[in-house]
Amino acid sequence: MDKKESQKLMSDCLRKQLEFFGNAKKTILSSDKRLLRLFTDIPLSFFNLVAFSYLNRKELLENIKDIKKYAKGRNTGLHWIVGPDDRPEGIKNILTRSGFKHQGNITGMSLSPIPEVDIGTDAKGLQISRVDDTKSLTEWLKVCMSDHPGHEKYFKKIIRFENSLGLGPGSKWLRFIAKLDEKAVATSALFLADSATIVDNIATVKEHRKKGIANLMVRNLLGLSKDRGYDTVVLFSSDMGKDVYRSLGFKGDYQLSEYDIKD
Repeated sequence: MDKKESQKLMSDCLRKQLEFFGNAKKTILSSDKRLLRLFTDIPLSFFNLVAFSYLNRKELLENIKDIKKYAKGRNTGLHWIVGPDDRPEGIKNILTRSGFKHQGNITGMSLSPIPEVDIGTDAKGLQISRVDDTKSLTEWLKVCMSDHPGHEKYFKKIIRFENSLGLGPGSKWLRFIAKLDEKAVATSALFLADSATIVDNIATVKEHRKKGIANLMVRNLLGLSKDRGYDTVVLFSSDMGKDVYRSLGFKGDYQLSEYDIKD
């Protein structure tokens, strides 16, 4: 798979994942080839986002105005993902002039074929299990959201959002929680797209970081992907996580830029 094919695969997988999230309760999804908008009743920017905005300049300005009006009426933040290509020309400057602030970049990475994976004794007492009920989902979210200040007041809504996406083994959205001595210390998630899986929500509580736990969580997902017959895994990494993924063989293929209007 060359770079262009890899970028298309990752782009298609991300769209499928966002469209799947549109199935959650109290969620509004509008998606076509030129614009995707996903809004929830959770007034945090990363739960209300815009992506794949392949519009001409006039249409972009009209949509920004409309989206900002909607957000203001709901008193919510907004998250705008730009990439993999910067269409229309000057979109980043337009977003900045419209009140959005650049939050950073994420890198789309892929691994194909998936290597044989054996966690074995590397787990060192780490117990990884699938989130399959509301109790474990609550634990999963507390770890997963621990670096997002302000989420606590909306926790019940976030629980409802995630719960409505399904907890059974037949769901396309599989979540996992890791415990040491019965204490939740890390999370992960796997989205089952058509041609690849997406690794997501790799998070470790601060006191257990840099101990190789994130590496183990990803390897667990690689094994699960391979067991389900997939040949390719993709993910979208912050700068902080790229070294972990590169050590497992992932390669960066394209960059996305993130812009927010604050909550």
